[in-house]
Amino acid sequence: MSSIEVDFAGGASIFKGVLMGSLIFTERMRTIVEIGVHRGRSLVALGAAARATPDAHAWGIDPYSLAAYPDPTMGGAGPDGVDEYLLDVHDFQAAHLDAVAAIERCGLGEACSLLVRSAADAAPLLPRPVDFLHVDGNHSEEAVRSDLEIYLPLMRPGGVVVIDDISWASVRAAAESALAGAEIIFELVDLENRAGLDQANDFRVYRLPDG
Repeated sequence: MSSIEVDFAGGASIFKGVLMGSLIFTERMRTIVEIGVHRGRSLVALGAAARATPDAHAWGIDPYSLAAYPDPTMGGAGPDGVDEYLLDVHDFQAAHLDAVAAIERCGLGEACSLLVRSAADAAPLLPRPVDFLHVDGNHSEEAVRSDLEIYLPLMRPGGVVVIDDISWASVRAAAESALAGAEIIFELVDLENRAGLDQANDFRVYRLPDG
């Protein structure tokens, strides 16, 4: 993970990658899905856990297209300048190539697949049930709500859902509505890295009801 760039568009901390990987390996989760891959920092962590877990596979989903952000401000939820970044700075093709290279460099080709599609278009292609879901795509309330509405019915009872950037009002509103019946098993919002981890963290982990 450390060799993959963190930029304005994000990138998971090593702490978060280890935590997610540990859940996957410990619970022998087999179908692992990430919505929003960017340069692949968290996907390689999920892929490494899948490689170490019998019959497991990690699926990264990202359209790598500005069309995935019909409102570049994400409903006004994003930080200042996010619209300018998406419209004028971010190179979607370069991010895609970086993710592909990271998968290859880490030797994860057999344990990890990258689907260049929208979350809605990718859903029918995935094996079911989904055991682990990491939601880190478009952060508008509408987009997060849509991702959860599509993917939660695909998940097994007792599965795990990780929501990135839970401190964003848009993300929190969508997650708390869609996951009202789930248990929060971990949360870390440490935007200034007061814990002294490798970088800031901002995510919540849910456990779905068993039945």
